[in-house]
Amino acid sequence: MRYGWAMVFLMAALSVTSCTLDRRALGVPRFFWSCDAVVRSSDGVTTSLSSDDAGFTNGYPMETYAAPGEAPDAAEARMRDQWRRLLHQQLAFGALPLTVVARLGAPPYCLVSDDLMRTGTFFTSTDPGPLLADEISPCPTPPPAPPTCGNDASAHPVLSLSPPDGFDFGPLSVGSPEHITVHYINSGDGRLCLAAPMIDLLSSPNPHDFTVDASDCMPTNAAETMDGMLVLSATTRLACNLVVQFNPQDPGPRQGEVR
Repeated sequence: MRYGWAMVFLMAALSVTSCTLDRRALGVPRFFWSCDAVVRSSDGVTTSLSSDDAGFTNGYPMETYAAPGEAPDAAEARMRDQWRRLLHQQLAFGALPLTVVARLGAPPYCLVSDDLMRTGTFFTSTDPGPLLADEISPCPTPPPAPPTCGNDASAHPVLSLSPPDGFDFGPLSVGSPEHITVHYINSGDGRLCLAAPMIDLLSSPNPHDFTVDASDCMPTNAAETMDGMLVLSATTRLACNLVVQFNPQDPGPRQGEVR
């Protein structure tokens, strides 16, 4: 019985110690956030961006500072302001990596929607101050019309690929390159505008094992060019060729995607 009382006394002592620690001054609450946004380009391309992508944020931590007892929605409102300012700063002035550029249309960009989620709370005695860039502008309604490539409503250009559904290079030795030619064809009518093909660094599991030679799909005269893109049509040229090279850097399955 004496042993049982001793255990009760020890537990009570630990409980009091814990309470004392909780009441210590811990500094300013520091909230960390995960932020997402959908932006639209001037030519109608919509793109998702995230603060979790260090390539886009350059490692900028999404955080706010608050006084003890402040309402959570006030901290979220400040974070939304910071996120929209960072979006504008990066899209208007930042040197964006290819992983982001490959998904964007032409500038300027506007905000379709954004979403914030608080992921953690820490405490600190320092505050780095606000981000002073302008906020990204909300998109107008309705959205801009998609690019027409100079077509009227009756035209129906169709991009066909050969091979149509991707291709397999088969087994290769590491460091032994091989290439396959992909045919880009306008199998419909009217003009088809083709941007420069590239390896998609974001969606390709092994992007650096692949390269593309798009020289045959570059415009050679004014008739083949519209808004900086190649025009495939009956009056210019109907097709061009893209050469994809695979040079495996490591053993095992390797995969890439052409955008």
